[in-house]
Amino acid sequence: MMNLIKMESINCFKRKELHFIFLFMIVISIVAFCIECLSFYGTDMKFIRTFSESSILQGTYAGSVRKTLLLIIPLLSSLIYSDSLHVDFNNGVLKSIATRESIDKYIMSKSIVIVVYSFLVFFLALTVNLLLVSIVFPKEGLDNMYSLPPYDISLINYSKENFLDIIRIGSPLLFDFISICIISLFAGLLSLFSFAIYFWFLSKNKIFGLFFSFMLYLLFNISLSILHLDSFSLLTILRPIHEGSMLELVSMAMFLLGISLSFIRYKVMQENWLIDS
Repeated sequence: MMNLIKMESINCFKRKELHFIFLFMIVISIVAFCIECLSFYGTDMKFIRTFSESSILQGTYAGSVRKTLLLIIPLLSSLIYSDSLHVDFNNGVLKSIATRESIDKYIMSKSIVIVVYSFLVFFLALTVNLLLVSIVFPKEGLDNMYSLPPYDISLINYSKENFLDIIRIGSPLLFDFISICIISLFAGLLSLFSFAIYFWFLSKNKIFGLFFSFMLYLLFNISLSILHLDSFSLLTILRPIHEGSMLELVSMAMFLLGISLSFIRYKVMQENWLIDS
């Protein structure tokens, strides 16, 4: 099992797609940083906000970058390694491996590598943005996104309805790191979901599985909005400041994991699934 994980890790690390997505994420982090810097360039110090409120996670002016990232996160995370099953199948590698290794261990090792590498790419790239703003922007600011006096921030601005709001007020840096971990975690889970989708489209064009997964992501969020269940929408959960609790977060994480594993298991349990695909 460990040899398979090592082999898949090496294959993933060598992929041009991983390098491209990581570079793209770094560019996004730097662009968000530059937008915040330019917005405050030449501004009086009393209007400068803290580094926490100037990151890609909370920054007002970097909001468009953040919203775009959360919208296309399934596409970015899935490009890293989710299509590797499709590549192995069409290259004949999958059938070769199936004769020498347990197919269950092979799929499990791929799943682990897909989730871990997707998590790391997003975590490292978003952390770069946090490091940049922490160097340029002050730890204590005289202004904030709510235009409230600093001494009133924990009295007026606190909302028990907002996700982890007490942590945001007490430890902004910890709140940002938690937000980065949540986004990175769902990037991994969404890439695993795309991996599961590919089991159903091995004989089709590689791009088909990718965009089918992305369309399901959009339709799912739109459906929740129509049903007035926005608190369970991933576009809401992945937004650092939002109304909600751990219930929605854990529920959606378990839902994504459960449905992905169910799709994979159902397909693998079918007889001659490699031949039929």
